[in-house]
Amino acid sequence: MQDEITCSRTLEERLRPLIRFDVEEVWAVAFSSRLVPIATELIFRGDASGCQVHPREIFRFALRQNAVSVAIAHSHPSNDPEPSLEDLHVTHRLCLVGRLVGIALIDHLVMSESGAVSMANRGYFREWRKKRSIRI
Repeated sequence: MQDEITCSRTLEERLRPLIRFDVEEVWAVAFSSRLVPIATELIFRGDASGCQVHPREIFRFALRQNAVSVAIAHSHPSNDPEPSLEDLHVTHRLCLVGRLVGIALIDHLVMSESGAVSMANRGYFREWRKKRSIRI
């Protein structure tokens, strides 16, 4: 059995050996109710300038794993881990879809070779939970 993941640092440590930084990749980790990782999977691979993220693929993975929650991470080949405006829009959309299907998105890490930024740690998830409307 694998150890639980209770913070963005341990999530980053789990994913850093798997993720490529020369292209943009999106990885997902499915969790049990005790935050024990059930499965980790590469969901999308793009090129050096980006990749498309579709909520259906992320939540299809989570549903196949019978996950209670899911976290995602993606690489920035630019070596700048700051989330872009598009990253924020996609993450907000994923939070809303997760709310609809009953699988919480608990974090989105933007990773580069030089570091990582956790959107959960930045407070975006708390802000989005306050909003009651679900618009996709």
